[in-house]
Amino acid sequence: MNEKLFYFSGKTKLCGILNKVNNTNELVIICHARTSSKDSRPTTLLTNMLSKSNINSFRFDFIACGESSGNISDYTVTNSYKYGL
Repeated sequence: MNEKLFYFSGKTKLCGILNKVNNTNELVIICHARTSSKDSRPTTLLTNMLSKSNINSFRFDFIACGESSGNISDYTVTNSYKYGL
């Protein structure tokens, strides 16, 4: 089951997809490459592979990418770490 979620990290609205295929709270967090998105081919392929192995996953858009808000100038390694947590 894929569920689109919007959540806030500070004042920044982020978007992610929770792919829940089992009843555990364990999951793999998938991060996309710079200037890409949660919907890129590699992240969706990885999600599908994990699903076939009965593993939950969560993929999200970093700040200023895909459906997440924010300014691209704020997309730094430090902020990516901060917003990803």
